[in-house]
Amino acid sequence: MAPPRANSGDGNDGAVGGQSKLSPSGLPIREIPGGYGVPFFSPLRDRLDYYYFQGADEFFRSRVARHGGATVLGGHRPLAFLDAADPRHAKIKRVVMSLAAARMHHVAPAFRAAFAAMFDAVEAGLGAAVEFNKLNMRYMLDFTCAALFGGEPPSKVVGDGAVTKAMAWLAFQLHPIASKVVRPWPLEELLLHTFSLPPFLVRRGYATLKAYFADAAAAVLDDAEKNHPGIPRDELLDNLVFVAIFNAFGGFKIFLPHIKI
Repeated sequence: MAPPRANSGDGNDGAVGGQSKLSPSGLPIREIPGGYGVPFFSPLRDRLDYYYFQGADEFFRSRVARHGGATVLGGHRPLAFLDAADPRHAKIKRVVMSLAAARMHHVAPAFRAAFAAMFDAVEAGLGAAVEFNKLNMRYMLDFTCAALFGGEPPSKVVGDGAVTKAMAWLAFQLHPIASKVVRPWPLEELLLHTFSLPPFLVRRGYATLKAYFADAAAAVLDDAEKNHPGIPRDELLDNLVFVAIFNAFGGFKIFLPHIKI
């Protein structure tokens, strides 16, 4: 159900020349109820409510009750509201979906190879302390890259630091939504949610990862340039790095252990 429209009292909200504005899909554009409030302070209060005072469920529940809908834009329109209208979205998504379809038969063999190697490493180290989580992260990234691109895994090309570099980069992507990882929480709010972390801290590691993916995904990039023109090669490469790392640590690592066979 569409949220109630904000009414300015002139009887012609969301209209130009007496006609309603239409979205690219042809549906009328309706205003999202609520507002941003006081600059800086209202978004800060929203973050405190979301992460610490109310929690995610109560945060959205209270705003639905207050406005008949939810406004969570942080002062800027997020990518989720722009991607359908951005022509690059459709092009990049087409490449990624084509890659997934082309590589679907490689997923199971890549999984078997990576995790057979992982359990061999676990068994080889049973005489001493074995860090299963560390090994799991290493071979999860190897599996994801082998499934998507084939070739040598990052643990061999980049070395043992591949996972460290990938996790550091991932932390910089996710720190704005991190919750209760730094104590006391006012310090977390100041360090993680108020300012962007300086990218130079992970730039060198990301360059190393990007060089690996430029080689591993060369065939994908070449095919995209031929069959999906209009996407700069470097931009598509950044997207493939994003897809691989997020799927390894934000997807497979979380969801695979919960699959029941």
